[in-house]
Amino acid sequence: RKLAVEGKTMTNGEPTTTTTLQKNPLQEKLEREKKPQASMPEAQARALISGCSSCAEVIDALKRNCSSTQAVILLALEKLRECLLDAHGLGGAMDRQRQQQQQQRPPSASSTMDPFDPSKKGFRNEGWAKLMMMVMSSHSSNVIVQIESLRILWTIATLHQRYASHLVSNPQIKEIAHAMERHGAEERVQEYGCGLLACLASTDRHARRLLECGEGTFVARLMRALYCPGGKGHVQENALRGLVRLSSSLSSLSSSSSSFCEEDGSRGVDAAAESFARRMGRHVDDDSAGEPSVNAITAVIIRMERYSNNLSVQIQGNRLLWNIFDPDDIMDLDYVDILVGKTLKHLKHVMASHRNSQGLHETIGCLLSKMSRFMQIDSREAFLRIAADTMRAYSNSWIVALHGCRCFANVYARSPQTSSPLAPSSSVDGIPEIISSMETFPEHRGVQSEACAALSAICINAPPNKAKVQQLGGIDRIKSAFDLFHPNPNEDICVTTKIRACTALISLAVDPIVLSEIRAKGIITKFIYLLEEDSDIPVKLRIVIQELLQVASDGEDLGRSLILLDTSGEEETCHCIRANLRVITSPDFTPTRIPSVRSSVLRAMRRFPLSASVHQDGCKLLACVFSIAFDDGDSIPQEEILPEVLETIVLSLAEHKNIAATAAAACSALQNFCVMLSQSDSCDSPGLNNLLLKSLSEVVSTIAIYNRDRDNLEQLTGALQAVCAMREGLALSFETDGTIDLLVAAMNASPDSVQLQRQCIGILGQFFFVSQRTIDFLNDGIVAIIMRFIEKEVDKDDAADAIDIAINIILIISDKGYQGVTALLRHERLVDVVVSCMFKYPNSSSVQCAGTDILTNVSLDNYIRADVCHKGGTSRIIYALQQLRDDTQVVSKAFSALANLASGAEVEILLSPDAPAPVIMVNAMTAHPQNLNVQICGAYSLWALSARSDAFKREIVNAGGAEAIAAAMTRFVASKEMQAKGFVVVWSLAVPRDLKVRMGQCAIEPAINGLAAHMSSEKICEEALGCLKCLSTIAANKELLEDNGAIEAIYSCMWLHTHNQIVCKAALAALCNISVNVETNEVVEITAEDLNAIVVVMRANQTSKPVQESDYTTQ
Repeated sequence: RKLAVEGKTMTNGEPTTTTTLQKNPLQEKLEREKKPQASMPEAQARALISGCSSCAEVIDALKRNCSSTQAVILLALEKLRECLLDAHGLGGAMDRQRQQQQQQRPPSASSTMDPFDPSKKGFRNEGWAKLMMMVMSSHSSNVIVQIESLRILWTIATLHQRYASHLVSNPQIKEIAHAMERHGAEERVQEYGCGLLACLASTDRHARRLLECGEGTFVARLMRALYCPGGKGHVQENALRGLVRLSSSLSSLSSSSSSFCEEDGSRGVDAAAESFARRMGRHVDDDSAGEPSVNAITAVIIRMERYSNNLSVQIQGNRLLWNIFDPDDIMDLDYVDILVGKTLKHLKHVMASHRNSQGLHETIGCLLSKMSRFMQIDSREAFLRIAADTMRAYSNSWIVALHGCRCFANVYARSPQTSSPLAPSSSVDGIPEIISSMETFPEHRGVQSEACAALSAICINAPPNKAKVQQLGGIDRIKSAFDLFHPNPNEDICVTTKIRACTALISLAVDPIVLSEIRAKGIITKFIYLLEEDSDIPVKLRIVIQELLQVASDGEDLGRSLILLDTSGEEETCHCIRANLRVITSPDFTPTRIPSVRSSVLRAMRRFPLSASVHQDGCKLLACVFSIAFDDGDSIPQEEILPEVLETIVLSLAEHKNIAATAAAACSALQNFCVMLSQSDSCDSPGLNNLLLKSLSEVVSTIAIYNRDRDNLEQLTGALQAVCAMREGLALSFETDGTIDLLVAAMNASPDSVQLQRQCIGILGQFFFVSQRTIDFLNDGIVAIIMRFIEKEVDKDDAADAIDIAINIILIISDKGYQGVTALLRHERLVDVVVSCMFKYPNSSSVQCAGTDILTNVSLDNYIRADVCHKGGTSRIIYALQQLRDDTQVVSKAFSALANLASGAEVEILLSPDAPAPVIMVNAMTAHPQNLNVQICGAYSLWALSARSDAFKREIVNAGGAEAIAAAMTRFVASKEMQAKGFVVVWSLAVPRDLKVRMGQCAIEPAINGLAAHMSSEKICEEALGCLKCLSTIAANKELLEDNGAIEAIYSCMWLHTHNQIVCKAALAALCNISVNVETNEVVEITAEDLNAIVVVMRANQTSKPVQESDYTTQ
């Protein structure tokens, strides 16, 4: 502070100097902001505001009356709006005043002195923004003030980006969201608030600032505004526009092309835009519990359906869907198909309601082009129909043309390559619309490029479409697209357009008629000169041009005769067969010509039986014919001519097996013939039996010739496998012809040929599955190649079938007793190989069953059992029991294996927290209560596990094992084996004293019933009496035993098996425990008949000390 002379006043006529304490200006400003001034009286405030003539004066007046009445605030806001519009030359009164002053201004006055310059009359700093937030905060409950505040803010933000920056950078901007939240049901608050946010988000920088503010506050408010009731959709229009701009700002972070419909259409939605869809979904105003992205897209579609008459809602909705609809952002792909279907249904309805809106159709075209990348083929007709209608309705829009062409290209490119023409009718094939677009926009590179790509995809699998493109002048349009001028010929868009044009010509040139027109127009000649003269052609373009020239070169031969005449010589016949081969392998070939081609080539092969060239080309042609017939299904030869076809192929192989190429062609034809026949009803024709056996013999003899030729061996083994598949017993011929040794030698000679290895494994499987003499062919060589095959192929996803066959071959070997098991155990990695198969295919029942049985068979002693456990075998079996517990075969085999391996398994593995064996075993038993085999195997495996220690017994009982065993014994009381296994496991589980009560409650009744049902069996009596003896050692179970007739059952056993010392000893021991209660010092009274039974037993077993001692104790 400092003293300063402020001025002079007159006191009694004398001037007096007054001094004041002058403050720092910055400190004064801070104190004023900290302590707001009191508002003026309303009349004085209204007069002050009415007299304001500039924005600065209004802001000052509003600052002094920030907390005044509603009328004052509304007057100030309206005055501010009027002054601001005047400052920017948008007010009517100000315009008239400007004209008057301009007339009075001297001619030499400089334009820089214009008093109406916005920079002088508008806002000079961001203070106004803070004041507006204070006004809204002070009158937060006054809806009228909130409406007018949002309206004036929207107006201000629209006038200049500088004003928008003032608002966005203001820390109190959240007051806008608070106003929308407090007055969520007020339509005008939501409309102006959404409009203001959309205006502020018009630049990426401002939009990202809004997204960063308040952790999604503004996204939440825009999403809630979508559900604002009433009105004609103005709120939803502004909300959607704001969401579009916010999502676009995120997309622009990783994509330099941020416009919705750029020329080359190369913009993609990145991870940020996907994240925005999830942000939206978290604020959906309903009870949806699905994925956030799905909820967001669904909400947008529903709002668009609700306000289908509002054109702006539809346009902004399409733009937003284009930004957020991405299948990679949706985990359940079923929702993608559902959302695409809903979108298509809505677009069809909206197009009918707004036929005259070009903007709507442009956004529809853009949205369709994006969805075409992931839509399902099943909805392609409706999809393409909408795209075609859009292109026809607004053929003058390059946006519609570009995205419409891309839509057709994507849909046709995603169709199966072997399908018939995709479009079900000519109205949706898109060809007229695409060619029309090329004619309308001849200089537009994007349209030309996408159109060429679409024509290529449309024609590649549909011969009729090739003719249609030709008739509509498509060749000229494609040629013009290639010749389109570009200042930089090597730019990507230019090269891409030329490549696509050449690709379209290649698709068309397959048709000989279309190719002739392409030649007539000089296109082929032009490309030849282009390659010769221009050495700077990009590599990719050069390759495509060369491919087109190759197609054209191959097409020269198609004009020659395709008819095989009986008068033709050998050379001419070969030429005709090759010409037919070219035709039949072209996409334009129709399966209806197969019968005539087949009969012609068979006739030619019979005419020249000694010509290797005729038979080589003829077999190649037959192989193609059979392949097409297999795919077509309707062109399979009739049953009566099948022997003729097969005989011709076999004779060709027999006569020319020494010529490698001919032998390979014959085997290829034989393989395709068998594969084709396997799907027809003629497969079991008895007329083929002898020919199939003969063909098998010829193939085997040919393998012996080319046992070192990898390429030929692949063809030969493929044919051999196909022939063996025709009849189950054909592989039995391998027992005498040495085929097994040939296959082993072939696999060893070509270990790197995946195809050969898989085919040989398939053939070995066919032999081992049917032969009863496999033990005669068992040696270390076969075991080694099978193990080597599994080790190489087990990690390949496409080797599942071959691995299944290989591991089942190992199973068959392990089932051959000691010789088979020892042969396997000589391979040190046997257990590792089997476990790796089980690990790779956990859901394959066949692999799990085979692996489990193999581990069971080879676990001959504790050393091997421990090795199996150490290498993960026991863990895999437990996992298979858990994973496939619904498969009774897997469950039974797993129980049997665990019964064998439990004694050698480590406790940590059996009681693993992730897969505790007792719990999994009990659950598997209870999952199949009606399956006797599962219950027997399960009981036996539980007994083996419980024998390890009392800890396992407790785990089994705690998992419900006692109840499961009791239920099985009750359900299958007639099964002697079930009762025997049940008695043993109950006996074992009842050993710990703390488990006896629970075991007694569960098992006493079924145990006595089982004993009564099978009392004639000495083995059953022995196990049952031991079980009852174990249960009767505590007083709590004695009463249950007496009530359920245990004593009578024991006496019955003694009478039936008087001379069986073991049964009598067990009966007397059990009777002693049940009859005498040591704790209460009580003894059950017996009858004279019971005493007589004891005496009879003593007399019958006078020489048995254990029986006599038991009798003495009992008495």
